[in-house]
Amino acid sequence: YLFILFLQTLLGNSGISSVCDINEVISCTGAINSPISQILGFPVGAIAMFVYPVMGILAYWALSSKKPQKQFFVIAILAAMGLTMNMITNYNEYHFLHTICLICLVCLFFITTILISAIVGFYQSENAQTGRKSVLIQTKSVKPKITKKAAAKKPIAKKKSAKRSSRR
Repeated sequence: YLFILFLQTLLGNSGISSVCDINEVISCTGAINSPISQILGFPVGAIAMFVYPVMGILAYWALSSKKPQKQFFVIAILAAMGLTMNMITNYNEYHFLHTICLICLVCLFFITTILISAIVGFYQSENAQTGRKSVLIQTKSVKPKITKKAAAKKPIAKKKSAKRSSRR
């Protein structure tokens, strides 16, 4: 959406406004047209148009794979880079332009969610390969198992202490 808005304003349609243009401070149009929100002349949203589908394909591949650890790792790296770019862009928009782009904030939420999901998926797939239970999803408390030898030793210890007290 932001990329289409960028193209329309680039082609000379300056009277266009965005859905999230509430006032001068909360304005996606003011943010997207600024050179601060662009990398090599392209808005950050245009880069996201290519990165999000790649992460989606990798996520589908990871969920259908028996060993998805590498896919989750790549998704986490892409999401971390996207989160960094998004945070820098949002900071620059607020600090230098004094505008807030609502769509950029929604994208910040989504990329953060993707990063957390990829990290959880990475650790769960690692634990599934090694046979360990994940610390992230373990909800039941672990009770120690009492073996027959340990159960047999406890009454004997009580009997010895009873014999000692009777000797005195």
